[in-house]
Amino acid sequence: IVWIHDYHLIPFAEACRMLGIRNRIGFFLHIPFPAPEILTAIPPHNELLKTFCYYDLIGFQTDTDRLAFQDYITREVRGIIEPDGSLTAYGQNFRAGVYPIGVMPDEIQQTAASYRGRRQLIGRNSEGGLRQMIISVDRLDYSKGLVERFKAYETFLDRYPEHRRNVEFIQIAPTSRSDVKTYQAIRQQLESEAGHLNGRLSDLDWTPLHYLNKSHERRTLMGLFRAADIGFVTPLRDGMNLVAK
Repeated sequence: IVWIHDYHLIPFAEACRMLGIRNRIGFFLHIPFPAPEILTAIPPHNELLKTFCYYDLIGFQTDTDRLAFQDYITREVRGIIEPDGSLTAYGQNFRAGVYPIGVMPDEIQQTAASYRGRRQLIGRNSEGGLRQMIISVDRLDYSKGLVERFKAYETFLDRYPEHRRNVEFIQIAPTSRSDVKTYQAIRQQLESEAGHLNGRLSDLDWTPLHYLNKSHERRTLMGLFRAADIGFVTPLRDGMNLVAK
């Protein structure tokens, strides 16, 4: 059995079949599958979807994704849903299913329980109590809504000034695909937004936003999640978001 992951390798099964490989091949899509109306806007959509059909089994995160795929197959290429639930298109027979991916909560709980760093991370408010902590951890990616998140946080502090000095927001966003111009642009924009927010609202003893553009070890992240009062997850569109889970 060969198991392939994510959109980068969609054509993999077709290439294997052309080489004479007859193993059973499965594919799991980590991202949302677009509705046919959106997908057909891509010029080579027909060629791309044809390569899906060389898999024996295609897995999706949600039933919405599976139905969007099935809708495309039946509407755009006149595929058939067989009595046993399988699909036939482009001369191939295959199955599509829903397999939501989660995390291992017991392991996460055990790792997080050993963390005792909250007082070292969060400053105190004017009454001497610990400030509330907001945590976000994402790849530096345009789909995660990071710029919108910074702007929303700034709007929150403007509309509810009584929360200033009582809350701190930690955003961890390691660099992703640093050689791609789109990702370079989002990094520059985030750095600009963070500087603008802190420059406008910070005080000598309070920094509202801590933006960290680097990776942290798993134990530290689990501890931060445990220590935080609020988890801030705002993707514009996402599939397998394990931070949210």
